[in-house]
Amino acid sequence: MTTSEIKARIHEIIDSLDEPFLEVVHSMLDTYVEKKHELNQDQKDMLDQRLEQYIKNPNEGEEWNNVKAELLS
Repeated sequence: MTTSEIKARIHEIIDSLDEPFLEVVHSMLDTYVEKKHELNQDQKDMLDQRLEQYIKNPNEGEEWNNVKAELLS
């Protein structure tokens, strides 16, 4: 099944669900989406390191506009 076929089938199923079951599905999807956006410990550690480096020397590094221009060139 392709992604678009799966999505279409899910829409068909959702349209046929009764309210209590629909609430369960909604809760599961919300939980999945929330967890998907959580950082893992390695990511948190990296951000803490970068914040510490910034606090020690806020003038070190590149201006965002320069970095962005370089990436887009």
